[in-house]
Amino acid sequence: MNFLNRVTLIGNLADDPVVRSTKTGKKVCNFPIAVNRAVKAEDGGRGEATDFHRIIAWEKLGETVARYLKKGRRIMIEGKLANGTYEDKEGKKRYTTDIVLETFYFMDSKTKGEVVTAGAEA
Repeated sequence: MNFLNRVTLIGNLADDPVVRSTKTGKKVCNFPIAVNRAVKAEDGGRGEATDFHRIIAWEKLGETVARYLKKGRRIMIEGKLANGTYEDKEGKKRYTTDIVLETFYFMDSKTKGEVVTAGAEA
């Protein structure tokens, strides 16, 4: 039996990427992207809604993301869904769904189509 866990999105960075180190010393980069989608407006016409997705990039790919991407930059990302849990400040269990980045493509005019993958240097 085959399984598939694949996400492809095109959007704009909603904030600058942030790199930090885990307790074990691994580098991890987090950033949100905003993805627009068409919706039916109340008046029957077409409208637009924006979804925000949390992206995680590990090690060298995360460092590359932090070096080249800034808020507002348009990119296409490919990755996989990852679910997690954590306890908030009040001790409540919270659930997250993130996208673990595997590849990204610059969609801006200057570097349009350039590909960056896990382990590759831009």
